Amino acid sequence: DPSTEPYNMRWLPHKRTNLKASYGMSLGGFRPELSIEVRNLFDDKDRIRPGGADMDAWQEDNDFVANHWRSGEENVWGAYNQFTNPMRQVYMQLKVDF
Repeated sequence: DPSTEPYNMRWLPHKRTNLKASYGMSLGGFRPELSIEVRNLFDDKDRIRPGGADMDAWQEDNDFVANHWRSGEENVWGAYNQFTNPMRQVYMQLKVDF
């Protein structure tokens, strides 16, 4: 029975949804265009794989968050990888062609 073997869990998937939309129109000799780009639209997070005793605790409870090594409080921000999936970012652009 493979479910009884240690560390035999499927890891959380990496997912990120981006959105880009633009709207343009003609006004005489000008053509303004407004666009918006949203990276990580749903603010998905990538968990950092815990190790040792934290990994055992995470296998028992998927919502487990390790404690900060110095303060002893839950390290909520340290549980997620901000490099592979940074928090939601919104960019707006106004472009005018003439």
